[in-house]
Amino acid sequence: MVMSTGAGGAQPAAGKFPSRPLTLVVPYPAGGSNDNAARLLARKLSDALGQPVVVDNRSGASGTLGAEHVARAAPDGYTLLYASSSFLTASVLRARPVYDPLKDFVPVARVSRAQFVITVGKHVLAKTLQDLIAQARTHPGKLSYGSSGIGSINHFATEAFAESAGIRLTHVPYRGMTPAMQDLAGGHVDIVLGSVPSTMAQVKSGRVRALAVTGESAAPQLPGLPIAASAGAPGFTFDAWSGVLAPAGTPQALIDLLGTEVALALKDPALRAAFEAEGASLAPMGSAEFSRILATELQRFRQLAQKADIRAE
Repeated sequence: MVMSTGAGGAQPAAGKFPSRPLTLVVPYPAGGSNDNAARLLARKLSDALGQPVVVDNRSGASGTLGAEHVARAAPDGYTLLYASSSFLTASVLRARPVYDPLKDFVPVARVSRAQFVITVGKHVLAKTLQDLIAQARTHPGKLSYGSSGIGSINHFATEAFAESAGIRLTHVPYRGMTPAMQDLAGGHVDIVLGSVPSTMAQVKSGRVRALAVTGESAAPQLPGLPIAASAGAPGFTFDAWSGVLAPAGTPQALIDLLGTEVALALKDPALRAAFEAEGASLAPMGSAEFSRILATELQRFRQLAQKADIRAE
C-alpha cells in the first residue's frame, strides 16, 4: 500500500497503486523521436506496474496543449507527461503562458539527454569551430543559421552558442529540420545546430561539414568529432532532455514509486540501444535533482529569449 503525504504527515492511500491504466501524454505527433521514446518507456513501465501505460498524443501549439492537459489533470499519479526541453521554451515564448513549468508540475524523473551537432555548409570556408567563430567575429551578422522554427530548441541552442562565442549570426527559420538541412547542403544558409539524427545523413554523405558537438562528451554516432567546449567555445554546452512529469500536488509517495520504476526501466540494455539509435543517451535523474535542472534551464531560456528577442510566431 502506498503512502501519501498530507498536512498530518504520512497517511495510507486508499487501495493499491496502480489499480487501473495510466496515461502518458506526449505533446507531439505520433511517429517522432519523442513519441518513439515515450512508447518504449511506456511498455517497460506497463510490465513493471502491472497495468497498461497508454500513450496519448496531444500535439499542437508547440507542445503546450498536451502540457496544459496534464497540468489540469487530477494529481493522482494516473496522468503523466513525457516532456522535452521545449516544455520550457514554449512557456518562455508566450506573454501569457498556459502553464507554469515549475508551479504546475512536479518532476518524476529525467530520462535522456541529446546533444546537438554544429554543422556548416560546404561553401563555408571554416574547417574547424575556431575558424567559424573567427569568421563570424570578422563579419558580424553575415553568417546565417537555419533552425526548425522560431522558438525551437535548436533556435535557442544556436543563440546560446552565439552568446557564448561572442558572435552575431542571422537567423533563418524553417518549418522543420529537413528543409533547414537541405538548404544548408544547398548553400542557402551557413550553419545549422541540429540533433544527431537530423544531421547524420547529410554529414555522412559529405554534403555538410560537422565541426563539433555541444554536449559534455563525444557523440558515439560521430566518433572523432570534438566537443565545442574544447574546440573553440570554452564553457559552452547545450543539450536537450526528456523526462516524465506529473501534475503539481501528486503525493510524494507516488512520485517516488514512479521515479523508481522509471530508473529501473532505464537499466534495460535494449532500451538504451533504442534511445541511442534516436541520438539520445539515457541520463536517469531523480525528482529533486531534476527539479533543480528545470529551474536553472528555465532561467537560462528566459535570459536567452530576452537578449536574442526570441518571440512566439
